[in-house]
Amino acid sequence: MNLSVKKLMSATEFARDEVTSYARQLILPETRAGLVWLAMLLLALQVGIYFLEYRAGRGDAYFNTFCLLSLLSIHMILSVRYVKDTPTLHYLAMTYLIMYATAIVLVAHRAGHFDIALMASAVMLFVAVPLMPWGLKEAAAVAILIYTLFTGSTVAVKGRFDVQTLWTLQFLFVASSMIALVLVARNVRVRKGDIETRYDLEQAQRKHERASLTDPMTGAYNRRFLDKHFDRLAYDASARQQILSFALLDVDKFKPLNDTYGHHAGDSVLKQLVRTLNENLPGDSIVIRLGGDEFAVLYVGKNARADISQCLRHLETDPVVLRATEGTAVTVSAGYAEVVEGKARPLDDVYRDADEQLYAAKRGLQHQKTQTHLQEKPATP
Repeated sequence: MNLSVKKLMSATEFARDEVTSYARQLILPETRAGLVWLAMLLLALQVGIYFLEYRAGRGDAYFNTFCLLSLLSIHMILSVRYVKDTPTLHYLAMTYLIMYATAIVLVAHRAGHFDIALMASAVMLFVAVPLMPWGLKEAAAVAILIYTLFTGSTVAVKGRFDVQTLWTLQFLFVASSMIALVLVARNVRVRKGDIETRYDLEQAQRKHERASLTDPMTGAYNRRFLDKHFDRLAYDASARQQILSFALLDVDKFKPLNDTYGHHAGDSVLKQLVRTLNENLPGDSIVIRLGGDEFAVLYVGKNARADISQCLRHLETDPVVLRATEGTAVTVSAGYAEVVEGKARPLDDVYRDADEQLYAAKRGLQHQKTQTHLQEKPATP
């Protein structure tokens, strides 16, 4: 099969799997709308045809059939919103059109002829096919089924319809089905091109947005991300009845480290800190670089202190860090604050509490080092 024709067979199948998944989600509302428009068109057609038949004095013969078809159209319009997937909507549209075609054939057999109104109804079935956003495969299947139904039923009873009527019907069916399939093919090509363009634009926008929300050196999120998304993340954690912990991290003596071993060593430490946190914390944890050597971690759950402390202890013996600092261990101080379920807290309050704990930890570390230095200092004779 020619590649260009193959692309037209389905409205949602693309060369890239991610675009196919995107298209299937995107086309569902459009398919619902297409089926609604299809039902509304045929409902309006029924009202018009019944009015013509009534004026011609044949309204009573068609009343029951047209009422049933009108009720079917109304049922489609009202129930389509409850269908959750595109293939089911396609089958509903196919079934609806076949039932409509069957009703027209039965009326024609009962009347013993195809008048202008019945011919118009039959032709409108083909004309209505492009209203559905399906591929050429589904549209061709519907057109073939309708054509086969009409052709088979009109020639099955010999002598029921005159030859001129049969040839007229054949011409109308073939011409209208070809026009419908050409329109469907054109719509599929335009729609798929639009979907691919839209997908690429959205991906580019997401990439640009992510770049604006991440730190280029470490790959961690930045302060802009924290300001923009903190309230939502806190709300989501509360909705899941979880505690959101905010950990504020600061690399101890980072400036002397840079001055002694160079900025490349400091950069290596920061990158490895982010990598260690991302690889060892739960998947929904978020690492944020606030600036310089200061980081934040958003952690959902009860084990924030234990898990983050374990990561920081691991960093002290990390071979990448030790190689960058020529064997000097790097420590990181941390302060914690929590957003408890059901208690909304602004970011400034949470940040302030964590910052107080961080500096308390740093003062404690400094005091511990001072005591150790005094104990190691030899006594004066």
